[in-house]
Amino acid sequence: MASASGHGQGREKGHAPSCQGSGQGTHSNQPPRHFVLLDELENGEKGHDGKSADSQFVSWGLDSSDDGSLTRWNGTIIGPHKTVFDGRIYLLRIDCGPKYPDEPPTVHFTTKINLPFVDENGLVIKSSVKELKNWSRCYSIHFILSLLYKLMQSKDYCKVPQPPEGQVYDLDNNKKKGLQKGGMLHKGGMFQ
Repeated sequence: MASASGHGQGREKGHAPSCQGSGQGTHSNQPPRHFVLLDELENGEKGHDGKSADSQFVSWGLDSSDDGSLTRWNGTIIGPHKTVFDGRIYLLRIDCGPKYPDEPPTVHFTTKINLPFVDENGLVIKSSVKELKNWSRCYSIHFILSLLYKLMQSKDYCKVPQPPEGQVYDLDNNKKKGLQKGGMLHKGGMFQ
């Protein structure tokens, strides 16, 4: 399977985000997980991060307002214009484990999609996406959603035939515990 190339949108247009002390592992000068996720929640509730042009096409928020661990998130991507995804809304489930942001979250599409880096259960295969494989703690949920949007828009994937609109993965058969059947709109952000 070919690896998805670097089409990520960072804090500066066309570049991956950068931060001081970036790299793997926890650094004493880095904010703790909870602070990073609270910042991401605030940006998601605003509907954008204020720094990138594609913010109007992606949104994110907590799956449940009583998730004190800030673990389970929902994301939304509006399909890029002039692609096979145009006019469609893609829903995603994002799980930020206890080692996030030092390790990437687990990302599932709940809306069916056909891309070579998404498996038959909707899981985004980390090893097939350069930015997920080479994760930096500076990346964010917004970065991932923007990256997926850019990949959908890229010449490599913009014409890949897609399943009929409205189909969702059968999450009842998915072995990831806690997934619920059907698409999920997130609480907070653009699509309340």
